Amino acid sequence: MGEDFLGNPQMKAFATVITALCLLAPVAGFSQPAALKDQVLLRNNFAFKTGQKSEGASAFLISQDGKTYAVTAKHLLTGDMGIEPAVKPSQFNATIKYWRFLKPATGETVAEVDTLLAPDDDYDRDILFFSIKTIKAGVTPLKVATQAPVAGDTGYVIGCPYAEPACNQNIYAVKYSGADNTGYYIFEQVNKIGKISGFSGAPVVNAQGEVVAVLRGGVTDDPTYGSMVFGYKLVGTPIAP
Repeated sequence: MGEDFLGNPQMKAFATVITALCLLAPVAGFSQPAALKDQVLLRNNFAFKTGQKSEGASAFLISQDGKTYAVTAKHLLTGDMGIEPAVKPSQFNATIKYWRFLKPATGETVAEVDTLLAPDDDYDRDILFFSIKTIKAGVTPLKVATQAPVAGDTGYVIGCPYAEPACNQNIYAVKYSGADNTGYYIFEQVNKIGKISGFSGAPVVNAQGEVVAVLRGGVTDDPTYGSMVFGYKLVGTPIAP
């Protein structure tokens, strides 16, 4: 898996196809960070003034400099989430009707978007930061890691597959493999359980429960890349005003 793994045009095209497919495994033989005992996972529910709407995938809250923000994946604004035509981030604040964050199992709204921060139309930078105008108790914001992972570090993906409608939050162990040169961290699956979807925008955290990346996609038993997931790095990525 070379440094330009996700810089390869063919792999980028493949990543688009597998954006919501992450083949992971529940934690076994690993001690979960205490921070992950709280509810952190959210589901997206949104609509635009132009009529496009969708629900699903994953999101989470982060706490930074005394403020709380919501984070998810930028490709949710495209056909990957049934949004046709795609909504450009630069048009988001003028066209959004509502964007809510729900508890996955109950559908309870716990937060609502105020503004998309620093909108840019580069879909390869697969991350969205939102300021929030309403937030309820019951979901814990994650801290953002200040140090990048190193090869072999244990991490965890937090998510719920669409196949488990009663799921509120599952935790899956991964190991950090490396980074490409376009801002993506690559993680090896520790174990595999089969296809699951709904993980786009899910947090990938380190052994301390600090978020390091926003999940985009993955493959399993691929003859070239094996079984892995990848996400856009959150470490060192600024939240603009």
